[in-house]
Amino acid sequence: MATSGTAAPARAVDQSGLWGLRGVAAIAVVLAHTVVVVGMTQVEWPAQFAVAAIAFVHVFLVQSAYLLGRGYLRRQRAAEPAERAGRFLWKRATRILPGYWLMLAVAIPVMHLALWTNKLDGLAALFLVNVYSVPALLAGPIHVWCLQVEAGFYLLLPLHDRLSRRLVGKGRFPEQPLMVLLLGYAILGVLFVAVLYTGQWKVGYTWPFAYLTTFALGMGLAVVDVCRPPGVPGNRRPRLSAAWCVGIAVLILALMIATRLPPEAVNITAPIPFWQSLLRRACNDLAAFFLVAAFVFPDGRRSLVHLVLSSAPAQWLGQRSFHVYLWHIPVLFQLDQRLRGDRAHLPYLELVALGIPISILVAAAAHLLVSFVTERLRGVGPRPAPAVAVS
Repeated sequence: MATSGTAAPARAVDQSGLWGLRGVAAIAVVLAHTVVVVGMTQVEWPAQFAVAAIAFVHVFLVQSAYLLGRGYLRRQRAAEPAERAGRFLWKRATRILPGYWLMLAVAIPVMHLALWTNKLDGLAALFLVNVYSVPALLAGPIHVWCLQVEAGFYLLLPLHDRLSRRLVGKGRFPEQPLMVLLLGYAILGVLFVAVLYTGQWKVGYTWPFAYLTTFALGMGLAVVDVCRPPGVPGNRRPRLSAAWCVGIAVLILALMIATRLPPEAVNITAPIPFWQSLLRRACNDLAAFFLVAAFVFPDGRRSLVHLVLSSAPAQWLGQRSFHVYLWHIPVLFQLDQRLRGDRAHLPYLELVALGIPISILVAAAAHLLVSFVTERLRGVGPRPAPAVAVS
């Protein structure tokens, strides 16, 4: 579907549920990681739940690819010059690094991390590239692997933008070639994982290259969203039921749990068989895709799911979900260490009851502090490119 460089004004679409979805995803991840902290990974059903909850990490990744890709695609559709890569990367760095560094400064003593035993590993962890080495990854707070995958997306987006502009040509914005390009990314992602298994590599399962399929799904949502703006007759814009999409996502995860695969949550040093890894990745990606798509293309109905996720508390939590994700592991770890007494661990429900509200409170404080710092850092970064008139 080709569109001209000049688009008709689009009616606003209520995508507020995306923020609420982030908040729910963050809480789901806290529930899953509590299973790990209290040592319940040897109990089958809690372990299966912890593995299935990785789908909510994929929600963050799919949604990030969609939101960031949408900005690039809107500029391309309007025949505007690409955003300078330096400015884009500076904005992303000021968005994630201050909060991450704050958490890291607390996590090192709280979690007794041997991060600076190897100075190179410590430096890699500081700039979110320790995912490329197993010892470095295990020396740091391992739950930030997904943040490092997202940072890989940041590097890929400017390259993708230039490649897609060359592919479709100046002043054109056809949907089909862009989707074919994304299909190529997805195939490359599967091939990369296949190479890891064929070569029996001990690293790479959490590299951004292994999540090219996830990136392609989020970017695919952005392509359809920008190519088929709302309010334009005949553009066949999707209108999805939130209840149906959530139901499909739950069904996908239920089927994955029902397969009762070995509960290997992170494939780093002892990967599960290739077909099992592909099944898990496909289920996590598809579940996340349907959850995000439901709020990218809402059907306009005020369903219970939409009402809950677009409510003010859900929006508030979603805006702090990044910090909830960063801080929940140090919070859970410290609570378990200090309150377990003579027991091996706190009971699961007790740690959940304490961990979730405290994680949210810490996240709210971190969000307030980091937002203040971020606003000032962005003011000293690279300037945007001068506007270019398009005839």
